[in-house]
Amino acid sequence: ILGLSPWESHFSLWHRKRGLVGPVQESAEMEWGKRLEHAVADKFFENHPEMYRLAGGTWTRSDRPWQVANPDARAEVPMWDEEQQDGYDERIVVEIKTAMYDTGWGQQGTDQIPVYYLCQVRWYLSVLGLRRAYVAVLIGGSDYREYIVERSESDEEILLTAGEAFIASISTGTRPDIDTHSETYQVIRELHPEIDGSDCELDPGIAEAYLLAEATSRLAEADLTGAKSRVLDAMGNAKYALHADRKIAFRTARTRADGTPGTPYLQLSKTELDQIKNLTKEARNAA
Repeated sequence: ILGLSPWESHFSLWHRKRGLVGPVQESAEMEWGKRLEHAVADKFFENHPEMYRLAGGTWTRSDRPWQVANPDARAEVPMWDEEQQDGYDERIVVEIKTAMYDTGWGQQGTDQIPVYYLCQVRWYLSVLGLRRAYVAVLIGGSDYREYIVERSESDEEILLTAGEAFIASISTGTRPDIDTHSETYQVIRELHPEIDGSDCELDPGIAEAYLLAEATSRLAEADLTGAKSRVLDAMGNAKYALHADRKIAFRTARTRADGTPGTPYLQLSKTELDQIKNLTKEARNAA
């Protein structure tokens, strides 16, 4: 809804909630994330024997029945109140994640997690009325980390305001604007699966914007080809291209049908690709 998710756009979610398109198809990454969830959760609770494990469950608020939370797990943590000189059990949210790369995941013990997960966890804290959550993540199959997210009144206000507006738009049938998210494009394709052979006269603004984008894209593609050629030429037989102490790209090759390596080509590093995507998204949002 906030336009922060890499997997779903405001536009695509609205159409799914209205029943106009089907659910998101489960990817291999989603499947294995579910399969590994129990293993990561077990690791978390092994690391925290002081916590009493509780089921996650599905929760809503009585005053906002549209606000739903599905935490992966919860826990009770023994605490001590210095002022009251008494012990009590604090309930927390435990959320489990898996990731192929560590992009967006900062130092352990902080709340430096991808912003779309930060929104999710703070939403859960709002629903359950709790103040703290742990996020356990397994990165790349072997890098296990834990993060702590505190409740934030300012973030909660943003989330609730957006949530209320979204629910209202569902009720009134007020379709959101088309955005630049790839999932928006996919949903629009699903909305019109047939080709009836008719003509459609486009609004001048829509037509000219499309033609300009196509031309700009082709010019940029030509510039990119030239830039890649210069990088490959400079690299010679090297595997990695470095800049400012970062690996920004690498040479790789696909294996031919006969088992021999093909001609090497240039590939942007995953870290740089994610940074470029984030910068592009920020620029579009600002525009």
